[in-house]
Amino acid sequence: MTGTFATLDKAEISRSFSAAAGGYDGWAVAQDGLAGGLVRRLPAGIVAATVVELGCGTGLLSRRLLARLPAAIFLGLDLAPGMIDACRRTFAEERRARFETADVEDPRACRSPVDLVATSCSAQWFAEPAATLRRWGGALAPGGHLAATVLVRGSYPELEAAHREAFAAPFPGLALPAEEEAAALLAGAGLDLVAAEAETVTVRYRSAREALASFRGIGAELRGQPGRCALGAGRTRRLLAAYEACADAGGPAITHRAVHAIARRAA
Repeated sequence: MTGTFATLDKAEISRSFSAAAGGYDGWAVAQDGLAGGLVRRLPAGIVAATVVELGCGTGLLSRRLLARLPAAIFLGLDLAPGMIDACRRTFAEERRARFETADVEDPRACRSPVDLVATSCSAQWFAEPAATLRRWGGALAPGGHLAATVLVRGSYPELEAAHREAFAAPFPGLALPAEEEAAALLAGAGLDLVAAEAETVTVRYRSAREALASFRGIGAELRGQPGRCALGAGRTRRLLAAYEACADAGGPAITHRAVHAIARRAA
């Protein structure tokens, strides 16, 4: 994946996610479920005095990490100031946690040593996922862990089917890695892979319009991606009609496929 998103407009991505921060939690059903899946897969005896979360959003994973690691000092980083503002309000009484606006791919944002670096459903917005995780893997203290939930190919099959039905072309979405590539991102960080397990989360919606609105609701509109442009009213209507037509008996849905991968730095 190195170099895939070298032309990302991160300012536009930041604006999109900041604008969605107020309503994010109401739409982020899959993201919340996957955050829980990552924390459940942390090693049973894990001990961490310091934790950094990359791309903390509104704190769905942060809340779980703080509960799981009651002695840890926590730092959440996110590119979008609106997301950081939301976290500061949510965790205003949590003295162990602080949140900062930062591009986690900027070497100046990297802190060390850290006992646990965690990230969930954020790597698809990195310009250089492999290099970024390698840098943060290098920031781990001996015996420290890097835990990442990475969206992989096989996500959004409903959107793919609808786009092909409407326009006879594949959906020009995020270039997600294959499952084995997701696990390799952590192994490539110079760490020992402890676990890698795939999970699928499907969320149902009342209509195709609501399903597509969920992307806007979390800020994931692909703004800032190279070659992306708005569909326009006519093409949007065609896509919505195809989405409804392609839905199964359960109704319109969005499926996320992710790999929960955990790796450890040698003691």
